[in-house]
Amino acid sequence: MKKLLFSLALLVIIGLSSCTKEGKQGEQGIQGEQGIAGTNGTNGTNGINGSNGNANVHYSIYAVLSSNWLVSTSQTYYVTLIDTAITSNILYMGAVLVYEITNNNTYTLLPYTIYPASTYSESNIIFVKQGQVEIVIIDSDLTLPANPGLRDYKVVTIAGSTKSKMKKNNIDYSNYNEVKKAFNLVN
Repeated sequence: MKKLLFSLALLVIIGLSSCTKEGKQGEQGIQGEQGIAGTNGTNGTNGINGSNGNANVHYSIYAVLSSNWLVSTSQTYYVTLIDTAITSNILYMGAVLVYEITNNNTYTLLPYTIYPASTYSESNIIFVKQGQVEIVIIDSDLTLPANPGLRDYKVVTIAGSTKSKMKKNNIDYSNYNEVKKAFNLVN
């Protein structure tokens, strides 16, 4: 009997040690139930607010080329700038400011007159109508000046409700930097 038990034990040990885990992969099992939802993470920080603009003040920039200037008489050049922000309300209750932007990025309010010689001047004047600004350049000697060439202009329109702010805050509208600061304009 001892022999039989010993043989049986030996047979079980040999049988178990000859088994391997390798073989064909079985089919995929059934998907399990949905787990419990996790907690939400913390919100990120808000970004910095931008500076406030002014919905009642608009501006447009125009690059007038030499070829855009027209001759109206034998003494003047003119160009018409189309600007849809110049409405009848702006004309009757607001303001339209026109600045010439020079090469060194300074702004000169039109109209203005320069005196290149003691006997002669050049005037840069504007006529504002609904939807447009006409810029006229005329010489005092009543001869046709040289073509004005490339010039940049900025047209600023200010609604009537905002125009009162200029007087109240004593803003010098001939100084573009003051106007820019008062109405949060960008270049």
